[in-house]
Amino acid sequence: MNSNDFKKIKFGDADAETELLYEPDLLKDGFIDDFGFIDDLVRGRKYLVYGLKGSGKTAIGSRIELLYSQKDMTVEKFTLERFNYPLFEGMGYSKSEKSNSNHSNKNSVTENNRTWEMILDVALLGMFSEDPEFDKNSKEIQSFVDNLKKNGVLSNNDLSLIVNKMSKKSFIANFHIFKLNYETTESKTENYRAMYDSLREAVNNVRISKQCIMILDGLDSVVDNTEVQIRVLSGLLHATNEINITLARKKVPAKIVLLCRRDLLDMLKDPNKQKMIDDYGIELDWFQEGVNRDDINLIRLLNKRASLSLGKDVNIFDEFFKEYTSNKKTYKFMLDYTRHIPRDMVRLINEIQKIYVDADKTNINKAIDAYSADYFYGEVENEMVGIMKDGEFDFIMDLFSRIHKYRTSQRELELKAEEIGHKVSKDDMGRILTLLYNVGAVGNVSRVDDKDRYTFKYRDRWSSYNSSDEIVVHLALQKALNVRGGFKRD
Repeated sequence: MNSNDFKKIKFGDADAETELLYEPDLLKDGFIDDFGFIDDLVRGRKYLVYGLKGSGKTAIGSRIELLYSQKDMTVEKFTLERFNYPLFEGMGYSKSEKSNSNHSNKNSVTENNRTWEMILDVALLGMFSEDPEFDKNSKEIQSFVDNLKKNGVLSNNDLSLIVNKMSKKSFIANFHIFKLNYETTESKTENYRAMYDSLREAVNNVRISKQCIMILDGLDSVVDNTEVQIRVLSGLLHATNEINITLARKKVPAKIVLLCRRDLLDMLKDPNKQKMIDDYGIELDWFQEGVNRDDINLIRLLNKRASLSLGKDVNIFDEFFKEYTSNKKTYKFMLDYTRHIPRDMVRLINEIQKIYVDADKTNINKAIDAYSADYFYGEVENEMVGIMKDGEFDFIMDLFSRIHKYRTSQRELELKAEEIGHKVSKDDMGRILTLLYNVGAVGNVSRVDDKDRYTFKYRDRWSSYNSSDEIVVHLALQKALNVRGGFKRD
């Protein structure tokens, strides 16, 4: 094959939503799902999908939309972008009631759980109301949903707008709750609890002919690491679990699928979180060790999409690349500059495609320079938005550049910070490095049997940052920061 063949291949985009709009065949036929994740989410009990940013969570949601929206099923994606967390927390009770009632932490958690169930029940009823058999439900349920429609809460798939509508006093005052009729002089807390019971009753007793799948996405774009957000999103996790269990018990053909970034999931607090993860979770972990080249899922993904584009079976590393690059197998050389996630791998191969001439003339190192500076650095920076405090990302990157080594230590970073007049406490430096470790931007180096052992979060899910060990900067970040050196993976 010639270079034009390689240029024709559509490896994909950084965003699955873009693929869904412009290259749906990549999601339909260029997708790896050996473990049947899609079927388990649609027909089984799994509902929680988690992994690193860029590991394919949104792609799974988009594939469900693509495959099942046109069939005898209703699939709708709801987003948490632009979500108003403080407004959400105030929905269950008025400010005066909150100040007078001496709410404990436990009561606040309960309120968040209840409020989320209300919001999700409203969204579900909106989906149910589009079912061709909905008009066969009881007059009470139909009337209840009609009132929700009149108040404008079923008209969109943006949960933030549902919260805005339901938080207004006029919303409750303007219509009667299901089987309950109450005076508007009652407290806001009592009104919302009455609505909670009514919504639960309506959802649990509805009858529909088509299965409904609600996909909750967009958590990645709103991470700010505040206590309010952690409480609110912990409530979302709890409410999703409660509703899904109840829907299954009541045999209502509906389900909520929650897509969550792994480092965000680790922050959430619920006494039953690990049980939810074990029983209902699907982790997107692409790292594979000791596997033959053509059995590595990230390589299979590239080959599958190449074959789809060219209309025949293709192995890109046999057809278009030399076996070795910089004294390492080319596929290993490329993988080392990623965090073993599809977004990194697809972006890297797209950069290589831009400068590709032929196997002998294409300079992969030049493509990696562009990938590291134009993509990897910015991707890590984006993941730290809202998690790190303002200025901390630029500060830590500046320290790495000043030290100008690919291996360092927390203590050395602290001393360099002090040297330039920016004293940082051990706890703050440890917090910053932990955040970088959790997204794979740095790893640890320890000595085991007189050998260096490199540990990264994307390679070892249960590892954690160790301030006593040396720190190693990810290869792509080394390139972007122009620090000298490299390292061999064990």
